[in-house]
Amino acid sequence: GQEKLFSETLSSFEQDWEKSGKPSVITACPSCFYMFKHGLPDIPVETAWTVLDRIGLPGNERLSGSPMKLAVHDSCTTRFEKEIHKSVRNIILKKGHQVEELPGNRERTVCCAYGGLMIYANREVADKVINKRVLESSTDYVSYCSMCRDNFANHGKRSYHILDLIFDNDGKDSAERESPGYSRRRENRSELKKILLTELWGEQVDDKIPEVKLIIPEKTYQIMEDRLILVYDVSAVISNAEKTGNKLKNKDNGHFIAYLQPLKVTYWVEYSSGDNGFTVHNAYSHRLEIKG
Repeated sequence: GQEKLFSETLSSFEQDWEKSGKPSVITACPSCFYMFKHGLPDIPVETAWTVLDRIGLPGNERLSGSPMKLAVHDSCTTRFEKEIHKSVRNIILKKGHQVEELPGNRERTVCCAYGGLMIYANREVADKVINKRVLESSTDYVSYCSMCRDNFANHGKRSYHILDLIFDNDGKDSAERESPGYSRRRENRSELKKILLTELWGEQVDDKIPEVKLIIPEKTYQIMEDRLILVYDVSAVISNAEKTGNKLKNKDNGHFIAYLQPLKVTYWVEYSSGDNGFTVHNAYSHRLEIKG
């Protein structure tokens, strides 16, 4: 809903595009394709899937494992993009697999529950939407949107991303791969950005990563995932508390409680200190700001 910020972001991208000589844009993300096509119609944009279908797949086109029957889930942002639908299916067939069409496919596809940030705005509704979709077929799914693929995987559905098929992963089964989750997804993106900046553009990168060793039990990690709190944010809170001494101690259990407000959001962490690092027991955040 922040239309002003959206326009400013598009304008900034358009300026960078013009400085780069107005090249064609290739996206792997369906939402990016939709944004560029409809938000910046003067920029020629195409998906990686139509490009690869046209020029050929990297390496050996045929698969190294056994052929599979796969149900295609079309991204809702490419609902009316017939060429993308065709190319995705062509790639699957070129790899030697069979295609199954779900009841809601192509222009009649349904959202995976990430659209409109449904999964963050109303988790209960999102879970119902995902469960309904994954029960439409017992066949393994294949998607060309990472969020679609991960949402299905989070609900126990064997699901591939089309890149799993293209690069074949040495014949290994990628359908059981867990979703990276909120923190690891962010860490993966940060690592990719660092690699591109240093190796492709030769720039220096200052990670500014808090140097604290964390021990996060699975239960606590799931709480952080549900509350959209990054491991990075927890590290920053504890690092600041240990450096400044700005923390409270619970005498009953020896746990510390500390907070940090890097920007708009305030993060609170309950933790304890040990020889092997800091154990995180709880974390929460809020946007409330009290001014006196």
